[in-house]
Amino acid sequence: MFEPQAQTFIALKDQRIISLYQSVNEPRISPQPDVSAEPAQCSFFVLETDQDRMMIGIGLFFPQSEYRILYKTQAFAAEELAERISMAEAFAGEMGFMMRDRHVSAASARDLEIIKKQIVFFHREIKDFMRSSTEVSSGSLNFEGATSASSTSIDTKFLEMYAKMASML
Repeated sequence: MFEPQAQTFIALKDQRIISLYQSVNEPRISPQPDVSAEPAQCSFFVLETDQDRMMIGIGLFFPQSEYRILYKTQAFAAEELAERISMAEAFAGEMGFMMRDRHVSAASARDLEIIKKQIVFFHREIKDFMRSSTEVSSGSLNFEGATSASSTSIDTKFLEMYAKMASML
């Protein structure tokens, strides 16, 4: 279903982002066999490739080593989207990732551009990602979107509830 790719980035030139999910945690996993586990981040995204054709990419990023792994599906019909998203969530969940939807369909064009800059898999080179993420965090892009503030609030509430439930076990 999800095939590892030699190329570790997605060129968005002819594709439109339909959905974007990011991990809210960083479980320690091994990037390769016989390599020590390290914290990882996960993103998965649904792209519209052609009219009524979709593709899902799942990316793992290891910030300590700056290593990336990208998995992709073959193009599929839009009618299969709900089932394919469930499969992507299960794939990420098996590795220990808890995912959140960034709700890019509701984002303005400006907010979407900022979100794209924060995803390492939308950059050909890691250094380009580091430069653009520094611009975003330093405020030079001055992100004022409500999606960021509301998603941060939701993330905090979710993690607080998760910690409370875990403490009850």
